[in-house]
Amino acid sequence: MSTKAYIVPLDPQNPVSGVVPSVDTAALWAKLPRSQKLTKVGSSYLFYGTPGKDVAALASLGEGFANKTGNECRERIRKAVGSGVKTVKALGEGVSEAVVDISQDPHAVGEISLPLRIKACSDHIV
Repeated sequence: MSTKAYIVPLDPQNPVSGVVPSVDTAALWAKLPRSQKLTKVGSSYLFYGTPGKDVAALASLGEGFANKTGNECRERIRKAVGSGVKTVKALGEGVSEAVVDISQDPHAVGEISLPLRIKACSDHIV
């Protein structure tokens, strides 16, 4: 079975990402019980069937992300993407392609994606 995994770093106070068109991140985030909506940087949540047999890993950028700039902002993005990748890798051989939303900061995502052999492009996803 060939499954595509979407990895989306997400601001918990504004869980919207229109970059990955087939994944409604706000609707997925709303499905989490209130007690599980952790705002800790790198908290990852895996959703199945988004769409079809694909999976989506939503990774938290942490509370107050909108107020962060520079290196602190990039470090949060690196941690969130790394956490999402780790969650997806735990699925094993069933994942044929990883798609990373790089809209938050392409440079920061590229820094974490290269060592992990994840493809990313400047457009939005691979």
